[in-house]
Amino acid sequence: MLGTVLREAVTNVLRHSAATRCTITTGRDGDTVWLVVENDGLDPAAPRTAPGAGIGNLTTRLASAGGTLTARADGEGRFRLEARVG
Repeated sequence: MLGTVLREAVTNVLRHSAATRCTITTGRDGDTVWLVVENDGLDPAAPRTAPGAGIGNLTTRLASAGGTLTARADGEGRFRLEARVG
């Protein structure tokens, strides 16, 4: 499941951002495994739109497996996507 999230997240960084840096972090908290993808390529002046089909589909797929997906901009040009499955 997290492999699918990683592919979508990296595709989004490459296609939809002007990132110069991207970090990918994984870990485990007890029975929960997580993945965080962060990049610095978000243009703070760009208009915000609702998440696309890729993120929406991932949210639904993770929820059906008992997981969560959060995606957010921080207002300083960074974007963070976090997936958790437990």
